[in-house]
Amino acid sequence: MNQSTTLRTGVILNWTSLLLQMVVAFGLTPFIINHLGKSGFGVWALIQSFSGYYGLINMGVTAALQQSVSRALALNDSPRLQSVVGTAFTFFLVTSTVILVVVVSCAAPLTAFFEIAPAEKAAFITTLVLCGSAVAADFFFALTTTLFSARERYDLLNGLNITRQLIQTTGIVVALNIKPTTQSLGWVVCGVSVAMTLVSWVIASRLYAPIRVSPRGASRETLKSLLGYGSSSVLLRVSNLVRIRAGNVIIAKTTGVAAVAQFSVAGNLIFNINSIIQASLNVLTPRFSKLHALDDRDEARRLLRIALFGSSTLAFGAALAVLVFGERFILFWVGPEMVAAAPILMVLIVPFAIDFAQAPGWNLMMAQAKHHFMARVTAVESVLTLALGLSLAYHYGALGFAAATAVVILAVRLTVQPLYTARIAGMSLGEYTSPMVVPLLTAAALYASALALHLPGVLHRNGPLTFLSLGFTYGAVYLGIIWMLCRRKPYMPGSTPELTPESAEACVVED
Repeated sequence: MNQSTTLRTGVILNWTSLLLQMVVAFGLTPFIINHLGKSGFGVWALIQSFSGYYGLINMGVTAALQQSVSRALALNDSPRLQSVVGTAFTFFLVTSTVILVVVVSCAAPLTAFFEIAPAEKAAFITTLVLCGSAVAADFFFALTTTLFSARERYDLLNGLNITRQLIQTTGIVVALNIKPTTQSLGWVVCGVSVAMTLVSWVIASRLYAPIRVSPRGASRETLKSLLGYGSSSVLLRVSNLVRIRAGNVIIAKTTGVAAVAQFSVAGNLIFNINSIIQASLNVLTPRFSKLHALDDRDEARRLLRIALFGSSTLAFGAALAVLVFGERFILFWVGPEMVAAAPILMVLIVPFAIDFAQAPGWNLMMAQAKHHFMARVTAVESVLTLALGLSLAYHYGALGFAAATAVVILAVRLTVQPLYTARIAGMSLGEYTSPMVVPLLTAAALYASALALHLPGVLHRNGPLTFLSLGFTYGAVYLGIIWMLCRRKPYMPGSTPELTPESAEACVVED
């Protein structure tokens, strides 16, 4: 019996999970700042930024799993599936051990590098080791949840994520009320990661009864295949880390740890916008992988254009909201101490919106294993961002690094990415860009109207009720205009067909 859920159901479940995560994130950030202080929050943000780098040690195997598992399921190739799972499990045993050794070895020298106060060194070291341990456990959590998403079991995937979020949030609130230190946060994050990894392993073992989530079936050839795919994924991950996470490190060194907090607030908002879009798009990679395995190119092109319309509507709508309401939102959210994050956010939002609007192209590239060229492009992008960012950060602090990031993103996302994605999708540049035109122009027109009406000034002179009413009004007008202009277009999401009967039959995996 086929237990996979549809794309639409997957999107709804992803959004439900994300909504909870965002509510928690927006609520927890000021809570953590109030309990740890600006400096303590800066240290926590710095430690969290290292967590993203730990994942590089798995050499992109996590990303390779999604494509390999989805393809094996589409072709009903159980031996290949067992080999992929067993190889990844064995590889993660090695990399998780390496992470723990590296973190323990480097923790003390990092306190000197970032000039951590002597009284805070022990807490910094302990928290860093705990967060590193959490990342090591999450390697195995990613392995099991990849099995769920590849089979389109978004009910299980989001059920685990929601449960994890609720437990972790409760733990953070309780821990900080008992002892407001970064160590308390580290213990909660580490404990929840280990516990949820064990729970997901039990569920995966039952769901895939013939497949063992263990070293069984591991092979050198499979590892070589996963690393070949994953090597380019590492370059992509490095680029994404540099654009946001590296900013924390550079700013900490050039301006001071306290300045990291402001950049982190802007970065968190950008991250949450990206999370909204990715919640809609995470369902695409398994489906694109199956369509690629079945050589259904027409359906892949149709699905890509629909996804581009959806992602651009979300991305440019978010940019409009940030440009008009962003500064006032930061004041309401984290208070006047963090208002310096607003200019940073304004500089970053348009380039990132253009980037996020084209996110479905990455799903297609990853599904077809044609991401290697763009991975090399992003490697160049990350080097340019670092070079320009270091120079500007010394003179202009966080705002300088944000400007460097924006310039480099625009250079790549307006030129190389559209041309390459259109080519591998087998469509013209006009077919690729047309689903994004109306959302972009609508957002630009509404932003111009907001400036003409002096809306930012109105927001500053009034309270939360005016903020909410104008926000909902602008959101409704934005979506209404797009619906009016695009309701009969073939890329409107309502026109998404499910897999053909032949494709659906091929994608069924019996229990």
